[in-house]
Amino acid sequence: MPIKRITALLLFLVILLSGSSMAIQGQPFTHIGITAISDADFNLKLISWQVDNSGNITQLGEASAGHVSMLALTRLGSSDIVATSVRDGEGNLKIITWRIANDGTITRLHDASAGEIHWVSSTSYGDNRLITALWAGNGDLRIIAWEVSPAGVITRLGDARAGAITEVEIVTSGSSSILVTAVSDGDSNLKLISWDLSAGGDITRLSDATAGRVSDISLLSVGENVVVTSVRDSAGDLKVIVWEVGADGSITRRADASGGAVSQISSFQFMFGAGAFATAMRLGDGTFKVVVWQVNGATFALTREGEATAGAVGLVSASACG
Repeated sequence: MPIKRITALLLFLVILLSGSSMAIQGQPFTHIGITAISDADFNLKLISWQVDNSGNITQLGEASAGHVSMLALTRLGSSDIVATSVRDGEGNLKIITWRIANDGTITRLHDASAGEIHWVSSTSYGDNRLITALWAGNGDLRIIAWEVSPAGVITRLGDARAGAITEVEIVTSGSSSILVTAVSDGDSNLKLISWDLSAGGDITRLSDATAGRVSDISLLSVGENVVVTSVRDSAGDLKVIVWEVGADGSITRRADASGGAVSQISSFQFMFGAGAFATAMRLGDGTFKVVVWQVNGATFALTREGEATAGAVGLVSASACG
C-alpha cells in the first residue's frame, strides 16, 4: 500500500493495491498524518506518520482493534482526538475515539455502537460533535449525531432518517451547523440533502436537490456555502458539480464540468485557500490521474487548473494535510 508524494504541499495520496480499505485525515499544524486501514486479516489498524517540510514520511506509532469491513476516519475539529466509524465483525456500526499525541503515540479512548449498517461516512462539527451518515441495515439513509467529550467519551444525541439509498457521503457546510449528505437514491440518482444540527444534537431535514444516475460519489465542502460532488455518471464518465448551500439549507446547482471514463473517484480539498480541490481517479483503462480544480467563491465558476498521471492502480483514496 504505497504512499506517493505528489507535490511539496504535503499531500497524502493513498493508492490501495489489495482488498484492504483506507482513510486519511491530516493534522496540518503538526504535520502528523493518521491512516486507518483494514490489514491483511481485515482488522482495524491506525498508523501515525510524521511529514517533514521536504515531504519525507516517517512512521511513528500504531494501534489496532477488531475486524472491520467498512471504515471512516474523522478528526474532531482542531483537537487531538480522531474517531473511527466502522462496520464491525457483526455488521454493526462501531465508533472508537483515539488520542494522537505530538510524538505520534495513538491511545484508544472510548467506543460506542449502533445497529446494522452497509456503509458509513462521517464528519465533525467543532471539537465535540461527530456525525455519522449510514446506509442502514434496512436500506435507508440514517444520520446520527454524537457528542465526544475532551476525554473521548461518546454519547449518542439525535438522529434522522430518509429513504432507500445505496451509497452516502456527508460533510459540514463550511463552519456552519448545516450538514449535507450526497446519496445514490433508490433509483440510483444523485441526491443532495441538507440538514440542520442543533446545539443539542438534534437533526432536522431542510432541503434537497437531485441530478442524474450515478455509480460513485465523492463529496467535499470547499467554502462557507459551497459543496462539490465528483461522481461517475450514467455514461461512466467523471462529472464534477458545484452546489451553493444557502443559509436556510437550500441547495442550488451552480456549475459543472466533465471528464473522461473513470472507474473510481476520490476527492480532497487543499488546506491552502478556499475553493482549491482535486479529484483522484482510476481511469477507464485502469491508470491513475489527479486533476486540480478551483471554485470561485463569489461566482461559483469551476476552473480546471492542472493534472498529473501515473500507471495502473487498484483502489484509490486520497486526502491532503499541511
